Amino acid sequence: MLRAVIAGVVGLACLASARPARATVVVAADLSDLARAAHVIVHGRVVSVQPQWADGRRGVETIVRLQASEYLKGDFGTEILIRVPGGELGRYRSVMPGAPTFREGDEVVLFLGASPPSLPYVLGLSQGVFRLVRNPATGETVVTPPPLVANATRTVAVQRGDPQRRSPTLEQFARQVRLIVAAGRARDTRERGKPPGRRAPGKGLQGAQQAKSPDRSPGEPESNEGLQEGPGTKSLDKPPVKRVPDKRRQDR
Repeated sequence: MLRAVIAGVVGLACLASARPARATVVVAADLSDLARAAHVIVHGRVVSVQPQWADGRRGVETIVRLQASEYLKGDFGTEILIRVPGGELGRYRSVMPGAPTFREGDEVVLFLGASPPSLPYVLGLSQGVFRLVRNPATGETVVTPPPLVANATRTVAVQRGDPQRRSPTLEQFARQVRLIVAAGRARDTRERGKPPGRRAPGKGLQGAQQAKSPDRSPGEPESNEGLQEGPGTKSLDKPPVKRVPDKRRQDR
């Protein structure tokens, strides 16, 4: 009996090792990065969560229907369908590390990317999900940040009760996001309004004209207009004159 159990375990291990391994790498992003990269930033409530087969029935994905309450950037209409990797369908469950999960009734602010004709997706997996909860002490709606927070310069120790880590209210968070979006649009407008850079000498139209006449010395006119014909000089602008014999001289 023991040998049969060991043989079964070894067989399952061999089957598991034969499947291709998949890795998920999540790059930490701050709020400014998310706001600039997002096509749409929306505050809303989840009204339905529907898992379905994906990747030729080799995995499960979840279609989340969101009822939009307010847009902080862009506009996808009153209802949005969002594709989220992973989910549970019957007795099958597909898990992607870092992917968010949703339930009906969740109130969230989502930072969404879009690649038409595919459905929108959450940027940075769970990093693009900011969940709203009710503060029992004040009764205000506050925004809880995702668990993965970016800091590219140093390692920050998380301290309980740190006032800098207090969750902002929805109004404060929305104001901050709108300021970031407005600053990004202003920067893009300035970039588009900059005049084109000066061309290097010898390039462009003037350089092309100089290249066509490399033997012309500085100060010499580009055409022969205004030049006077001297003795033995042929005009380049006038056609050659054909001389006709005088008939009167021939009759004499």
